[in-house]
Amino acid sequence: MVVESRLRSAGSRSDDPWARFSGEVRDAWRRSALAEFSSKATAYVLLGAVETRIPPGPLPPPRVGPDQDGAVYLIVSGLVRTFRRNDTRQITTRYAGSCQLVGIPALIRHGSSANGEVIADAHMLRMVGSRLRELVQHDAASAWIVMREI
Repeated sequence: MVVESRLRSAGSRSDDPWARFSGEVRDAWRRSALAEFSSKATAYVLLGAVETRIPPGPLPPPRVGPDQDGAVYLIVSGLVRTFRRNDTRQITTRYAGSCQLVGIPALIRHGSSANGEVIADAHMLRMVGSRLRELVQHDAASAWIVMREI
C-alpha cells in the first residue's frame, strides 16, 4: 500500500519532522490527542503541514492545494468557534482552544456544512486533510486516536 510505504519512509528519515515548527507547536501536539500517534504516523502527518497565525474573523476555507481536500487544525493558542447556520440564525457547535483539533468531522465526511470563526488570535498547525485521511484509512491505531476526537 502507498500509505504503508510512505509511513515506513517517513519514519526512517534522519531529519527531524519538527525542525520546521516552533516549540509551541510541538508542545501543543504533545498535549493533544495526537501525542498518541506513533513517530512514523507523526512524521507522515507533518509532511505538508503549515504553522500559521490567523487574526479574529472567518476561519479560511480548509482547501490547502488543488489535490488536497481540506485541512485539520491543531490549535496551539487562541479560540475557534465552529457553527452551523440556517436562513435565520447561527448555532454554535463547539468552542475549541489550545491543544484541540478542528476539522475532523469534515475530514471523515468529505466536507461539512459547518463554518469556523477565529474568536481570539489563533496560532495553529494546519495539516493536510487528505494525508490524515489516508493515515486513518490504513492505520487502525491512528484511526482510533482520531475517532475519539469526534
